[in-house]
Amino acid sequence: MGGIFASGAAGAGNPSVGRDDVSVGLVWQMENLGFGNRALVRKRQAERQQLLVELFRIQDLVAADIARAHPQVESAMTRLTTAERGVKEARLAYEGSLAHLDEVDKVGDVIVQIRRAFEVIDALRALSQAYDTYFVSVGDYNRAQFRLYRALGYPAGILACERMPGPILPVDTTRPHQMAPVCAPDACPGHR
Repeated sequence: MGGIFASGAAGAGNPSVGRDDVSVGLVWQMENLGFGNRALVRKRQAERQQLLVELFRIQDLVAADIARAHPQVESAMTRLTTAERGVKEARLAYEGSLAHLDEVDKVGDVIVQIRRAFEVIDALRALSQAYDTYFVSVGDYNRAQFRLYRALGYPAGILACERMPGPILPVDTTRPHQMAPVCAPDACPGHR
C-alpha cells in the first residue's frame, strides 16, 4: 500500500511526505476443529483409490479380450493352412482323375477303363467341399483378426479409412477347356 501524507496548521503546510504501509496476514481455516479437513483428505484418497481400482478393472477387461482373441487368430490360422492344403490336394486329385478319364488298359483280351466318370465326379465333389471349407476358414480368420485388432484398441472406423478402394479388377470367368460349356437349355444339343 502506498500514499501521500500532508499536514499543516493555519494554512502553512508542511512538505508532503510519502508514506507506505506494509501489512502481513496469515489466514488459517479450520473446519470442524480440523476434523473437517481430515475427512476431506480421506474422501479424496478414497476417490483416488476407487478410480485406481476402476482403471485396473478396465485393464483386466482389455487383457482378457486380447487373451481370448489371440488364440482364436492362431486357431483360425491353423484351420486356414489345413484348408489351403486340402484345396491343393483336392485340386490335384481332380486334375489327375480328369486327365486319366479316357485312358484304358488292356488286361488279356479285356479292355479296362482306368478312371471312370463317377471317380471324376467324386473328385469334383471333394474339390467343391475343400473350397467351401477354405472359404469358411478365411472368414473365420478375418473375424478373429478383427476381434484381435479391436481388442488391441484400434477403432473399427480406421479400417474403412486406411486404404481407398482402387479400380475394380477384371475377373477371369472363362471355363477350363476340360469342363463342359455352359449354355441355355434350349441351345444345348440333344436337350429337349
